[in-house]
Parts: sequence; structure tokens; C-alpha cells
Amino acid sequence: GASSVPVLRPYVGSQRDEDVQTVYGPQLKRECRMKYEILDPRNIDATRQEITKCSDQYIHCYYSEYSKYRTIDGSCNNLKNPSWGKSDNCLRRVLPFDYADKKSFPRESCTGSPLPNPRLVSNVFHKELRPKPDHLTTHFMEWGQMLAHDLSLNDIYRDYCKWLRSCP
Repeated sequence: GASSVPVLRPYVGSQRDEDVQTVYGPQLKRECRMKYEILDPRNIDATRQEITKCSDQYIHCYYSEYSKYRTIDGSCNNLKNPSWGKSDNCLRRVLPFDYADKKSFPRESCTGSPLPNPRLVSNVFHKELRPKPDHLTTHFMEWGQMLAHDLSLNDIYRDYCKWLRSCP
């Protein structure tokens, strides 16, 4: 059952792919009745994706019976354009950035004073007139949050690849 599925997350990244396949493959196959091929190194290394390389390099898409599932980093979800939708790609800004220190501090008003709390502004303009329906769960909020973050048009840090290479 679902309770017997081993959790690999703490191990991925701390061991080589081949080790994960050798050590946990037979256990997964027994407990989950999974096909052993799903643990092919090409299929399980999606969490690290060659951290020293940048996303503008060539992406090779492997075809297998598991190709019908989306990849964890978004690569190869569009076979004609494998990098479309991939994590760590730069996105275009609609407007230029506007930070108080020109880098990262929150924006200030034209007089230099802090802007009001965004949550307070939102609550003032969008008051709840009736109680929330019981059939709506936090899943709807989480889905909206995921969409907002996924579809936002923010650039990533320009020296991101250099920063990644310096990570331990």
C-alpha cells in the first residue's frame, strides 16, 4: 500500500544514481511492484540535473515508456522545444524592476517612506462579504499560488550559473 512506499527524497543527491538503483531498486520493485526500469539513472536524476551546467545547454530527451509522465524540472515536456517550461530559465519582465536599493530591498513611496503592507491593501480593497464556502479547501489557494509563481515573469539572478557552481 501507500504506507509501505519507501521515501527516497533524503537519499537523492547524497548518493550516486547507480547506488540508489542498486540499493533501493529491488526493495521498490518488491514493495511497490514497480518495473525496475523506472530506476534507470536517466529517469531518477531529475532532482540534480547536472547542477554545474546552465539551462541554455543542449537538452537530450530520452524516450521510454515513462516519457508520458512530465519531468520534475519541466525539461522535455515539449519535445519540439525541450527547454520551454524548464526550471531555471530566464523569463521576460513586463516592467523594469523597482527596488529601494536597486537590488533587493522593497520599493518605497515617492516620498521615501515605506509602502503599506500588501496584505492590508488587499484586505481593504477585497473585503469578504460572505463566509467562505465549505466545499473550497486550501487546495484551491495552493493551486492558485503555484500558478502565480509558475507564470510570473521574473528574471532569475544573472550570475545564477556562476552561483550554482560555487555551491557546496
